[in-house]
Amino acid sequence: MVIRPHVAADREWIVSTLEERWGSSVIVAKDRECDGANIEALIANDASGERIGLLTYRIGDDGLEVVTLDSIRPGAGIGTALLARATEIGRGVTAPRLWLITTNDNLGASGFYENRKTSDRRCSQGGSRPSEAAQGLDSGRLG
Repeated sequence: MVIRPHVAADREWIVSTLEERWGSSVIVAKDRECDGANIEALIANDASGERIGLLTYRIGDDGLEVVTLDSIRPGAGIGTALLARATEIGRGVTAPRLWLITTNDNLGASGFYENRKTSDRRCSQGGSRPSEAAQGLDSGRLG
């Protein structure tokens, strides 16, 4: 598996992946909108070159925020490899932390991040229904 930064030729695939898996390329979290197709992204390719994973992110004063993480083949280590590369990027730009938000009803994601021993988990009410409450997962200091 190869983890690489996205290039212009990936844009159509990024948009279709986000639309298929998230319903839109526009992601809303904590009252902020972000078009996942227009921010930084990492792509996972298998040995044949097929795209098998996507991580979109943005870097701000509060650290490297993982906006979306998608593995086309769950259980194959794709998400773990994408997060590891994002952590390297965060350290390279001296981001204070790597963080993300997921919904508390997304048990697969919650388990995935718990298994990676995130250092801080906060739950805050973020949606219009209880199932939309956001759960922020912070991997802690990157430095």
